[in-house]
Amino acid sequence: MGGMGGQPNGPSRGADIETTLHLSFMEAVQGTKKQLNVMTDVPCTTCSGTGNQPKSTATTCTECKGKGSMRVVQGPFAVQMTCSACGGRGKKQPSCTPCHGEGVVKQRRMVDVQVPAGADADTVLRLNNQGDAGRMNGPKGHIFVKLSIGTHPHFRRDGFDIHVDAPITMAQAALGTSIPI
Repeated sequence: MGGMGGQPNGPSRGADIETTLHLSFMEAVQGTKKQLNVMTDVPCTTCSGTGNQPKSTATTCTECKGKGSMRVVQGPFAVQMTCSACGGRGKKQPSCTPCHGEGVVKQRRMVDVQVPAGADADTVLRLNNQGDAGRMNGPKGHIFVKLSIGTHPHFRRDGFDIHVDAPITMAQAALGTSIPI
């Protein structure tokens, strides 16, 4: 990751996570609260998300002399690039061992999902700031939950309408009747 102006090893937003949640027909119609078991990046507790080895001190980068960038000449062209040795910070510090300097580690956790009543198949719910933790204490990503809804032995859905087939006799049809559903 080179280029001008960027700091590839600076704080960055966590990744978004996409998953599918399977619901019964009645859970989708009535709405429900579910828990998802997801594997996400969480801040490293050893370095508090900094990616630096605890109790270590930063030293000036010897490659860029603390500037954070280097001038690279290739033939007639000169390009200013982010220093690959320090990631554009101008300083170097030993990396945290458990997170390998990333500031995050993988961890399984439970996330609550509130499914609104009347949810339809292929609906996508966005759980803000519930995704992967950002690198170097950057903001969290989101979780996108696609709903998969099962069928029902008696009811079927047509948009916002629920249909059911109820057998009635000719007399009930002619005279009118009330039947339990």
